[in-house]
Amino acid sequence: DIQLLYSLGLSRLKIQTIFIIIGTKITALGCFLGCFLGVVFCFLQDQLGLIKLGENNTLLIDAYPIKINGPDIITIIFIVFFLGVFTSYLVAKNNKFYHF
Repeated sequence: DIQLLYSLGLSRLKIQTIFIIIGTKITALGCFLGCFLGVVFCFLQDQLGLIKLGENNTLLIDAYPIKINGPDIITIIFIVFFLGVFTSYLVAKNNKFYHF
């Protein structure tokens, strides 16, 4: 892919920018999709009790309790997004990545 972009006339800086943008888009999609699926699973666990504590349960509850905190979700989104963008930047700026 890099050799193809280079042979099409793109400079190294433009190739790096493309990889950073694509990495950021993949990170954003994965981050928001993962958080959405996590919230849906937590909601279903809270409402339906999908994961049980066990058959011989002598406790007052029979399913694992779940609580969704907005600040925790926002913190997770920021951390995952930062790490993904930072990793994309490091890979794109790595000189060993470009052999042409």
